Amino acid sequence: MVAALPIGNDCDASRIFRYLQTLLDGLLDHGIQAVSYACDGTSTECKVQEMFMAKAEEAERYAIKNPHAPDDPTAEATVLIGH
Repeated sequence: MVAALPIGNDCDASRIFRYLQTLLDGLLDHGIQAVSYACDGTSTECKVQEMFMAKAEEAERYAIKNPHAPDDPTAEATVLIGH
């Protein structure tokens, strides 16, 4: 874990995006590639993820099927490219 920041209910997606963008830019500037990012799934944090998708120079989507349960929903992973 690199950072944890408690936020209140009044913190909007733009503000969270700026915090996270500063953190990720700092990591990349020091040659550290972030390979995972997690959020709790609130609508605000989903909006932050949409903002990152919109800012990416390129995105690659991967579908991941469960080999043990092919009828289960497919998970998706998105790789954002661009700094």
